[in-house]
Amino acid sequence: MYTTYTGPQVRIRPFRDLAEWDSLACIGIEEPGEHWGPWFESVQQNRPLFNDYSGMNEQKEYCMAIEEIRTGRLVGEENIHPHRLGAWLGTHVLEGHRRRGYGVEAKLLAACLLFDNFPLENVFAVTLAGHSRAIRGLQLCGMQPLGCEATSYFSAGRYTNRVYFNLSRTAWLAMDYRHRVHRS
Repeated sequence: MYTTYTGPQVRIRPFRDLAEWDSLACIGIEEPGEHWGPWFESVQQNRPLFNDYSGMNEQKEYCMAIEEIRTGRLVGEENIHPHRLGAWLGTHVLEGHRRRGYGVEAKLLAACLLFDNFPLENVFAVTLAGHSRAIRGLQLCGMQPLGCEATSYFSAGRYTNRVYFNLSRTAWLAMDYRHRVHRS
């Protein structure tokens, strides 16, 4: 099984250890996103999740580090949730590294990891209807909109819609991008 996927700008890989995961979790909790809102857990509450999320098997949800190739610094995390014939992706890029294409590339790398290693037919993602950059990023990944769940998420003091996207194995197989990815 390949566990590290490298593109032109970033690589996704397992976290080296709890300390590395902790360093990113601290920043993520201190730096809530404008759309998804603040996280309600402390770093201490999240530490036990490391053992659950650092595994690589179909029974677990797991988390990969997003590392910038040029500097070797962590710039975010890719959450991966494989379940039977489909999987869910969630990308969090730290504030100072957004708008550089890292999230799009990390999601494409995660799709390669999933379709290479699991018998999946679809990879799904969800974002908020008002999060136009995330919607554009999902479209740039080749994901197609599936639909909208009305007023299902509380964000910025009000309920908002969630928008769902899908990338099928067939669409992924037709992508040129997957041939340029280094797997190790």
